[in-house]
Amino acid sequence: MVNINNFDEQCITYSQMSIINNARLFFIKLSAWFRIYIISRYYGIGTPEESFQRLYSEISGISNLFQMAFDRQSVDEISQLFNRFIFAVRDLITFQLQGNTAAMNQNVNRLYQISRNSSSFLASINPYLNEEEWRNLLDTYIQYTLEEANALAAGNYTSFIQYDEIILDHINKMGDILAQSLYDYLISGYDLSPQSNLQCITYEQMDQLFRLRMAWNEINILTNMYMLSRYRGIANPDVTKTILNQFIIDHVDRLQQFFGTNLENYSQQLLTYINLIDSLITAQIEGNVNEINLITQLLYQNADQRAASIATLNPVWNETEWRTILYNWLRYVIEQSTTYLTGDYSRNLDIFRTLLNTTESAGDYFARSIFDYLISQQQAS
Repeated sequence: MVNINNFDEQCITYSQMSIINNARLFFIKLSAWFRIYIISRYYGIGTPEESFQRLYSEISGISNLFQMAFDRQSVDEISQLFNRFIFAVRDLITFQLQGNTAAMNQNVNRLYQISRNSSSFLASINPYLNEEEWRNLLDTYIQYTLEEANALAAGNYTSFIQYDEIILDHINKMGDILAQSLYDYLISGYDLSPQSNLQCITYEQMDQLFRLRMAWNEINILTNMYMLSRYRGIANPDVTKTILNQFIIDHVDRLQQFFGTNLENYSQQLLTYINLIDSLITAQIEGNVNEINLITQLLYQNADQRAASIATLNPVWNETEWRTILYNWLRYVIEQSTTYLTGDYSRNLDIFRTLLNTTESAGDYFARSIFDYLISQQQAS
């Protein structure tokens, strides 16, 4: 009988939080590249082969999660199982585009068989992972992925974007389950007697923190979707922008609740940022160099304002550090828009990967400082 040392929801340490965050981030980045690949297949954006190669290379990230606990052979087997999954999705899309229903159904069955095989293997090397629970989570993820692809194939771009939130909630749960099983495996046999000086936060606080740090990632993805709608005419740009603006409003509302302060100015600054990106796209399409230069200047001024606003929320944060982060982010977003204009989709994929990495690095800075902030608040009270 395996005795599982469950995460104490009232006391999540920074190390536990990091394991959970890394597991969640892997599935989030994997899903982001799935969307890029699916769009490439159905709408001919760039080269599908190159998009698939980026997706394939992202699978290597799963090794980082498992190599701290298991032998090389087991880690390689896990990677192979995930590789089989994305190849099955690739073949499924190919048969759908060909109208080959029988082959499509075979590949759907193939996906669910991979789910069973991977669940069985993971449970065999980690007794702290419940095979049936993990299989059900993978099956649901497959279902959502297929529904998202079907929405895009049917031209229902609004539903395609709205699947983001559904999938995000689900892969957060997958990340939690996987992280807890890895944690339990790693600490099995250790004496975990309570320590009076243990620094920790609640699971609810951790979850709020993760959603706040991942907001940048979601803004990147939605901004990319908006650029696609403007430059390639995929779906209605107004609908995409409305979804993006609403996400920002909801994000700032969560930020306000977390810090207990009014952030109306910061909300307006973020919405202004989106409007400036919109204006930049228009100027680039029209080839108006003077307008491009003016808007670029306004974007960097807006970054200065946002850096000043966000730095006031947490005494640990430094305005100069935030300005550097936002400048780097902005530089790549502007270049991303330019690659859509010029049709340089290979460079566009490079930038998308860089933006994901940039937001992940910024998220690490965000998470560590917020964790310290919460600990200081606890100590003060």
